[in-house]
Amino acid sequence: MLLRRITKHVRDQNWFAVFLDFIIVVVGVFIGIQVANWNDGRQLRQTTLTYYERLIDDLEAERTTQRELTAYYRQVKQHGLATLGRLQSGKAAPTERYFIDAYQASQVRTYTPQNATYNELLSAGIASAIPDADLRGRLANYYLTLKNSERVQAETTPYRSNLRTYMPYDLQALIRERCKEEFYVQDDGMFSVDLSDDCSLDADSELLERSLAALETYDAMELELGRHLSDIDLKLTSLAIYERATVKTLKALIEELD
Repeated sequence: MLLRRITKHVRDQNWFAVFLDFIIVVVGVFIGIQVANWNDGRQLRQTTLTYYERLIDDLEAERTTQRELTAYYRQVKQHGLATLGRLQSGKAAPTERYFIDAYQASQVRTYTPQNATYNELLSAGIASAIPDADLRGRLANYYLTLKNSERVQAETTPYRSNLRTYMPYDLQALIRERCKEEFYVQDDGMFSVDLSDDCSLDADSELLERSLAALETYDAMELELGRHLSDIDLKLTSLAIYERATVKTLKALIEELD
């Protein structure tokens, strides 16, 4: 319709009307571009806010996991220290507590960093979703160094394998039955694990005597338990370091969101 009107004005040599039509077209195109740019900017901002919120959720979950692991390995360490003390004193006796401590000292937890959102950002192009260059750098450093924590948590020592090789299976099964790990499901669907410290095996003396005799053939038990405790200390140190990094990164994201 506009084209027909312009053609008519040109044919009639109504140059003023042609000029007005031209201005209308230019202004219309300009406004259309501005509206499109505004809409793209609004969508980008909404996408950015959505990613900030998801990253915050991931970091809060990460912090929860780190705290749960810290509490768990502190329990494991206490069992290990109790066992090591008995071994060093030469007073290891066929008591339920000794076997429970020795077994619980071999417990480990799997650890997987909460990095799904960040990996998605890398795949989609993080620069467009996170416009702040400083924040992008902070996130890159955080998730790069978090891999170090994952490697530390994945480390294992011979104590776990060897303790469970020498300890009779029927005693291990009894400990797992009577001293079960308690699993608690959190509101966000994540779960925490708590070692049972207050449990009784009600095992017969024959099983305890046989188990003690079996563990006495584990000549490297004291040395390997010491190495195992050092590994637990490293895990706890790593968790403390990366929990602080998680809190700082979380704070930076919350400030951006505000």
